[in-house]
Amino acid sequence: MDSRTTIDRSQLFKRLSQDPAAGLVVLTPNRRLAQAFEAEYDRMQLGRGLESWDAPDILPFDTFVERCYEEALYAPGGAGLPALL
Repeated sequence: MDSRTTIDRSQLFKRLSQDPAAGLVVLTPNRRLAQAFEAEYDRMQLGRGLESWDAPDILPFDTFVERCYEEALYAPGGAGLPALL
């Protein structure tokens, strides 16, 4: 998908539920929006009659940066990374 393509929430949630292992990460500008998207996704899954599902990877930007840093830090050669500010 082209990075400039716009999709609505229902399309986004459909993609998240189709293949949870696909590595799709949804980034939001803040934690509050990430939590709102997660709650809406959960309501959609309940509405489909599901009792359990894989949690979507919806992250605020700062958490995404921390995750990338941690992955790089513990990767081979990552010991020399400067501290994350």
